[in-house]
Amino acid sequence: MPYRNTLRAPRRTLLTVLGIAMAISALVVVLGALDSWLGTVNESSDEQTHTAGDRLLVDLDGFYPVDSDVVRDIEGAGAVAAADVGLRLIGQLKSGGEEIDVIPQVIDFDRAMWVPTLIDPVEGDVAAGVVISVKAASDLGVRPGDRVTLRHPQRTGELAYAMVDSEMEVAALHPDPMRFATYLDAGSASLFGLEGITNFLQVSPAPGAGDEEVKRALFGRAGVASVQPVAEMRRLIEDRLEQYVGVLRLLQGMVLALALLIAFNSASISVDERAREQATMFAFGVPVRRVLGVVTTESIITGVLGTAVGIGLGYAVLDWMMTSLLAETLPELGVRAIINGGTLTTIVVLSIATVALAPVFTLRRLRRMDVPSTLRVLE
Repeated sequence: MPYRNTLRAPRRTLLTVLGIAMAISALVVVLGALDSWLGTVNESSDEQTHTAGDRLLVDLDGFYPVDSDVVRDIEGAGAVAAADVGLRLIGQLKSGGEEIDVIPQVIDFDRAMWVPTLIDPVEGDVAAGVVISVKAASDLGVRPGDRVTLRHPQRTGELAYAMVDSEMEVAALHPDPMRFATYLDAGSASLFGLEGITNFLQVSPAPGAGDEEVKRALFGRAGVASVQPVAEMRRLIEDRLEQYVGVLRLLQGMVLALALLIAFNSASISVDERAREQATMFAFGVPVRRVLGVVTTESIITGVLGTAVGIGLGYAVLDWMMTSLLAETLPELGVRAIINGGTLTTIVVLSIATVALAPVFTLRRLRRMDVPSTLRVLE
């Protein structure tokens, strides 16, 4: 009977399914956006911590020779086990009329405690080219082996610099979704006129020393501008997003309440329309729980259909937001639409359970039905 009743009123069934789908799609977009942000942060953090995940980044307050007292003082700190010098500058990548801002980092690909994961490296010497993100390659329309123009500062005197353009080969890609992350080998320091110069270090803590010990040991030293664990960004964003979880829970409750009202309205109309059928079943001794089961099953059918349509529609909207809308407003991040399995399961279970609950509110009407009056035929 529930399947037959669903097909007997196709217009009402369709409107109910669409109403539930609209509510569920809003829930999918909101929770999916949270999953997408967290997924992007986790992807970036996983790339930054795939080796030497406990390292810290030490930014200097200027440019110093790698054999200067400032660098030796950091390397000799008791809380530091090892240190790698590097350069972090500013620049632009250009290709085919497109240009994007980047932060080139110069590190030793062979000996540094951390180097980027290389995707599709070119044959030959990767260190002779530039490693850019997958997002940057997509925006520039290039791939490994293609040539790009890197606009970067170059020292022209003791304290003089000029912006110049250098043609470089894309040696490989890396998976970090942060588009600005760009890497060159230490041998490319001559490109900037900064051989033997550093402005940041990667340090690993000594055995038994944690992040706080390294911070206290380094931050008060001459030349040190900041000390930050490489995993700090992930913790910071997760803490910030946690502040909005309560609001999202409230929104989730409101959406489920809306789905409940839509399902209750449909169930109530169904009970009114099929009162004679239900009275006939009561007259033949069918218990109320069986009749309520028929109405509940019918509601579950529309709930399953509405949930399926809502998830599909919500994911399509989420994908559009992440890949089109957000790509224009925040192009530096390669955010993609992500819905975790736990989130999807929660949406399905809660939405179907909510819709299945709606017919319970018609139980009082079914119990108080006047069977003779309902079955009376007026001639």
